Amino acid sequence: MSGVAGMGLSAGPPGAVPSVRFCSDTASSRLESAHLTLDEGPCRDATATRRPVLVADLAVESWRQRWPWFTPAALKAGVRAVFALPLHAGGGTPRRCRRPVPTHTPTR
Repeated sequence: MSGVAGMGLSAGPPGAVPSVRFCSDTASSRLESAHLTLDEGPCRDATATRRPVLVADLAVESWRQRWPWFTPAALKAGVRAVFALPLHAGGGTPRRCRRPVPTHTPTR
């Protein structure tokens, strides 16, 4: 995926709080910590719904309303976009970007 600046991986047994398994960099580590300590964010939603959560720009006000604690923490860490993909074992794999990105790929 073009423009991806980092990645984190959290996993755990179904019904349990996932634990951080991997972070590619400091910002990804901060993002994973925010999910765990604040108990909200795209990975929490992806895990709960078992569906991807695609956030093209965290600076959009609707995300601050959805995750009032996570969004400011992510923006402070330099994260502008998050793509949280659920794992069937529990947890999610967020990819983060330093700038807003489109959430669709044009057909060729």
